[in-house]
Amino acid sequence: EQYHIAQLKDQHRLVYFPDMVQSEILCFKQGAYDVCATPGAAAGQYAVTPAPEPHTNHIFHTSFADPMAPSDALPRKSVVCASVLVIMPETEARQS
Repeated sequence: EQYHIAQLKDQHRLVYFPDMVQSEILCFKQGAYDVCATPGAAAGQYAVTPAPEPHTNHIFHTSFADPMAPSDALPRKSVVCASVLVIMPETEARQS
């Protein structure tokens, strides 16, 4: 799916990082989900649903040619790495 912003609104926040160097990265948290045990299901089965605030599930980002960059500036490099992190509440340790 592709999303776009048709018109900027007052609640939109644009951020520009003009002084980044190659050793720096930007990380975007793109999504929040509720994980709940499924009633009546076997142990270890969970239901996963998007968080109730839909705006937390989309992060718009882009790049553009900087007219102030030196003519011999190195081209931009982009690496995308998607990952999932699930944080579950701590439970009592099983006793053997």
